[in-house]
Amino acid sequence: MRIFFLSFFLCLFLPRTTWACTAFKVTKDGRTIVGNNEDAWSTNAQIRFETGKEGQYGAIYFGHYNGLPFRPMVDQLGMNETGLVFDGLGVQTKNVDPIPGRKQMLFTELMPLVMRTCTTVHEAAILLRTYDLSWLTHAMLFLVDRN
Repeated sequence: MRIFFLSFFLCLFLPRTTWACTAFKVTKDGRTIVGNNEDAWSTNAQIRFETGKEGQYGAIYFGHYNGLPFRPMVDQLGMNETGLVFDGLGVQTKNVDPIPGRKQMLFTELMPLVMRTCTTVHEAAILLRTYDLSWLTHAMLFLVDRN
């Protein structure tokens, strides 16, 4: 009980510099392993599979609902059948200037687009550079492929 109360009070009174997600990528002997933790309280995780259609890639998506009343269940991480992984990680808030002439696309639309059409980080980066990602004021994109 003492440890619980000490942890609780430390969480209340210690300053927080950022709310961040944790992710890793390790490659050894030609195998790449990716893992992450959304660092959120969630008891309602889901795994969803999407079949590739008309020349596009299928994918697996991991999502959760973290209890906020106005936030729907959304996919948090995806991996397509070629091994490309896409996630968004929370980072310290920063200012990002909009890019005139480029369309903004929400994360919930952007991740499935990348998963359906790209096989490598390089391909995904080329696609992502065609959009205005200035809405990423407190997040960064995390991409990993089998290479």
